[in-house]
Amino acid sequence: MLQDRILNKFENNELNTIKEIYYYVSDSKDVLTKNELNEISDWVEYENIVEINTDGIYTVYAKIVTIDDNVTYLNTDLIMLDTIGADVTISTELEDVSWNTFKEEVDNYYINDEISLTIKASDSLSGIKESNIKHL
Repeated sequence: MLQDRILNKFENNELNTIKEIYYYVSDSKDVLTKNELNEISDWVEYENIVEINTDGIYTVYAKIVTIDDNVTYLNTDLIMLDTIGADVTISTELEDVSWNTFKEEVDNYYINDEISLTIKASDSLSGIKESNIKHL
């Protein structure tokens, strides 16, 4: 657990006993500087694991305050939570042969010639506007 890891970091140093642990969840893609972290006024006291269950891009920051009022900041890498996934379309040059939803039972098409198969994918959260693959 995060708290155990933080406590282990300071446990071996008797002069820096932890007084308080806080966390802050940022939904910005930009990493905050130490000055920006110092200006945050809505740190939440850490008591238990926090769940993030809304799609988005996050960074979680920890603020550790010792009894000497020394402050240490820790942060995660960017966390991308994407439960929706990408929009994918597979199509051919054949009329009315296009798929944009996953099916339990896949339609069978037997083609005795080379055809162009196009796969397009996009995902707004990850920033993929469009990716195209064509194969003959």
